[in-house]
Amino acid sequence: MRHLKPTTFLVNLCLFTTLIFGLGACTFPSAMLLLGQGETDKAHKKFKKSVGHRVYGTGAEFMLGRLGLQSDTTIENWIRTNEDFCLLAERSSQLPIRTIFKLKRYDVAAGNIRQARENLQLSTQDRLYGGAKVAQLLLLEEHSS
Repeated sequence: MRHLKPTTFLVNLCLFTTLIFGLGACTFPSAMLLLGQGETDKAHKKFKKSVGHRVYGTGAEFMLGRLGLQSDTTIENWIRTNEDFCLLAERSSQLPIRTIFKLKRYDVAAGNIRQARENLQLSTQDRLYGGAKVAQLLLLEEHSS
């Protein structure tokens, strides 16, 4: 029976753990695949894990906001999400160019976030005009500027 030297064993162990943790570190692309397959609960968990990622973090926040719109359809949530999208669009437009190109692959770059925000504002206005209260309209106007 052949025995490995302790240094060879440690090097192999380090390479193996790096490979395992490296593959699991970036869950955003796999979350997008899960979302495309209709696995929203699993995708939601992976997006949460990706929030702090230096490349895909803003994309993960954006997708969490979009998923939140589907689960909570209150006007207050829509207004809060609109504010979040405003901040995300600003932050994502200041990212390095390589990061922007990676985000564009998944349609979660600054332009996509701005478009989603505008669509959200139009939907909110349409919904509010159906039985709008003056206070709600003023709150929407205040947050959209």
